[in-house]
Amino acid sequence: MLSRECIQRVLNDHARQTLENLKGESDRGAALVAAAYCDELLKTLLVSVFTKNEALSKRLLGGSLSGFAARNDLARALGLTRDKEFRALRMLNKIRNRHAAHSAKDFSFADPGVKALCVEMVKGDDRAPDWSQDDRDVFLSAAARLIGTLSGHVGFYTSIKQSRPNDALLEILAPWPDGGSE
Repeated sequence: MLSRECIQRVLNDHARQTLENLKGESDRGAALVAAAYCDELLKTLLVSVFTKNEALSKRLLGGSLSGFAARNDLARALGLTRDKEFRALRMLNKIRNRHAAHSAKDFSFADPGVKALCVEMVKGDDRAPDWSQDDRDVFLSAAARLIGTLSGHVGFYTSIKQSRPNDALLEILAPWPDGGSE
């Protein structure tokens, strides 16, 4: 089993690499790419806890769970993410949908509406950003930490699932209702 320090080091490296990738994007591009990373990580997280039924997984993730918001809701409902991650993902989705993807206006993290959502995105995070940074850097560091955290969740649940690949994660973790007998 990997030590907590080793896992944290890997997550920090992943977050740093993500941050470097996002830095090369325009403000609009950074918002869209960060949301796409998180959407893909939510999809991977959900697949990591599903039974090994590829047809069902594909049908769910291509249908009722094809959207970012639905995946975020289900991940939280199953306890795969914490409240602060759920809220941050909701804010990221709003930034993407309201400002970056569906608006012809110029997009900037300095825009008051976008900035307000960025503030909500990091609310409750014990690693809150340095507000003396410019608005873009605050968003980029918050997005990179969120992506690193989601990557950690994927790694954690995937490693548990490897021990019983044909079972749903809930079957692995949950005790039997009648005390353990089948």
